[in-house]
Amino acid sequence: MIERFEPTDAHDRRLVPGLDGLLGAFNAAGVLAAADVHTALRLGELVGEDDERLRLGVALAVRAARHGSVCVDLTGIADGDDLPWPDGDGWADDLAVSAFAASSVARVEHGLVYLDRYWREEGQVRDDLVRRAEATPPVVDDALLEAHAGTPASCGSRSRHRPARPRRGCWSRCARRRSGRVRGSTPTTGDGSRA
Repeated sequence: MIERFEPTDAHDRRLVPGLDGLLGAFNAAGVLAAADVHTALRLGELVGEDDERLRLGVALAVRAARHGSVCVDLTGIADGDDLPWPDGDGWADDLAVSAFAASSVARVEHGLVYLDRYWREEGQVRDDLVRRAEATPPVVDDALLEAHAGTPASCGSRSRHRPARPRRGCWSRCARRRSGRVRGSTPTTGDGSRA
């Protein structure tokens, strides 16, 4: 189910007054904020794309970025409510051959819709990680590493008033021996599942 905002009144800043069509319906329902709508409308004007379904797809990609995701899956986004959701089958494919894609505004990869900037950044991260994984690991002086493993500098302490955390010395030793390893999250489709 897609998260919605609840308008505070008719003059809520997230609403676009006098907007009709698909974008108007999704804005009035609290799915799209004014920022999503205005971005999709302006981009549509700039690239010459007037198909409402495609503008809605771009608005949903903008919304996804605002909510912390780099992409949106249009096939599973409809949540069975009374909104006029376009048919998910082929929606992303149509966006992939639209003026949005031809103008490098949006990209579709594996059925996921990205704004071009975020698609390029994800690719750069992937390339950097591959390059690091293929690189020769640095030579580590184990004696020097062990000698400094328990010092505040190796534990990430920035203050001389904060005591060193002994466990962090172990982490810093492991991290320095394993270059190219990244601890963190994986790219997701916005709902927590892997992309």
